[in-house]
Amino acid sequence: MALALAGCWSEGKVEKREFGTASDVSAPKKDEKGTETDIVEALPEFKGIQELKGKTGSSAVNNKECRYQAFCYDDKAVYFANPRDNQYLYSYDGENLRLFADMPVYCLNYRDGMIYFLSNGSQLDPLDLINVEGYLYSYDILNEKLTCLTDFTVSNLFVSDRGILYLQESGGREAVYKFDESTGENIFMYKSSSIMDYHGYYVYCTVENGKADYFISDGSESYQLPKKGTPPRYDCISDGKYYYRTQEKKSLNIIDLTDGERFEIEVPKGKSFSDYTVFKGEVYLLLGGYLFVYREGEFIKVNDEMQFRNIYSGRDCLYGLRENYAGNESMEYDFYKLIVEADGVRGENITS
Repeated sequence: MALALAGCWSEGKVEKREFGTASDVSAPKKDEKGTETDIVEALPEFKGIQELKGKTGSSAVNNKECRYQAFCYDDKAVYFANPRDNQYLYSYDGENLRLFADMPVYCLNYRDGMIYFLSNGSQLDPLDLINVEGYLYSYDILNEKLTCLTDFTVSNLFVSDRGILYLQESGGREAVYKFDESTGENIFMYKSSSIMDYHGYYVYCTVENGKADYFISDGSESYQLPKKGTPPRYDCISDGKYYYRTQEKKSLNIIDLTDGERFEIEVPKGKSFSDYTVFKGEVYLLLGGYLFVYREGEFIKVNDEMQFRNIYSGRDCLYGLRENYAGNESMEYDFYKLIVEADGVRGENITS
């Protein structure tokens, strides 16, 4: 596969050049028979990135990868697709539940007073494996203004200080594009099936013949991450550590981006591992639907009463998506605010 930033190497670094243009994708090379192939030069062993030492914060910590990406937050409230009201956009500030936009929303992101999301007007099944395309929207919280930004559909929205990024198909393969809000321009970045941004470093994945390769780059220097297997599931970065799952194993893998160290959290046998998030430096997991915290090599159960399908990190607490049987073979869903205390977890339904 033609990868971004594949080029001439010297002392383990890519030559300097502008990131996000066609020149970042290496041209196809020819094999001995003259057939064009996508060949990428070998990258040096990843030993960490000095610039990330001491960096804090999270990136895509609530991304559920092709699932119900229905949650984001700022320092005042949480914003979510309310499953009790057609997945419309709501806010909850700890006391008040408020409708923002009466349209189904997904792939929620927050940045600088704006909520960005996708919508095609249809509701989603929270438990389906989905990769739904939709039009890009923004909601200005202060001015209460809803704007449709594109007349074309995209998927897998990711918003950071670097800008508004998403996936589109390019030449039969997925590629990352950037949206310019000032001009409405759709700017090609590079071929990839996933994207994250952490303190100016992009993390992206490319797949060829079922084999996935993972990279991190600031646009001028690029490193290959020591991560193998199928495309990523539920990956995030928190306080310099890259967390991800693979489709072959029921475990949580961790790469320390500051020194290259690798770790693995193996789920106990007999326990189903459905989701996780990182909150205040600790890993919380759903095992058999119940909430656990991983501490000093042990799984500590923090609730015995409620089971959840997904968990999310907020500013000052956790949130969970709970499933309830509604009769007639149908299910209902609610978001719960989860306050972790010394003797367990206290839950508060915020959707009704």
